[in-house]
Amino acid sequence: MHSTLAAWTGEDEATGAFTAGKIQPVQNLKCIDSDDGLLPLLLKTEVQLDWDRPDVPDDVAIEYVVSWQPSLIGDSGSRTITENSYVYKSRALLSLGNVNFTVRAKIVGGTWVSTPMHSSASVVNLAVVPLLLGCN
Repeated sequence: MHSTLAAWTGEDEATGAFTAGKIQPVQNLKCIDSDDGLLPLLLKTEVQLDWDRPDVPDDVAIEYVVSWQPSLIGDSGSRTITENSYVYKSRALLSLGNVNFTVRAKIVGGTWVSTPMHSSASVVNLAVVPLLLGCN
């Protein structure tokens, strides 16, 4: 994407209309529990987020901004990736509550970003020992 600078030096009037670009959000975002751990949800260390590419032409390069934020206590962060899957590993010294995820599609090299899609997982970590991590 490039911007255009235009200037008129005459006294003629110019009019125009502009339409803002828009990129569609990712489709079918889902959180998948991992197979690690001892029992369902207990002693788990990761969850996987999967989604489908937004409805844009195949020749448009897309990247994804995956962000996470704790509901109570825990770590927050963000990663920009090109795959349509992300494995979240809870590494906080202390985590309690939910981890709220957002995934946004972005055109590579551009500034257009889609509206976010959301998912979440429950997490309890004490002194880096994962007691519970599972998709909601």
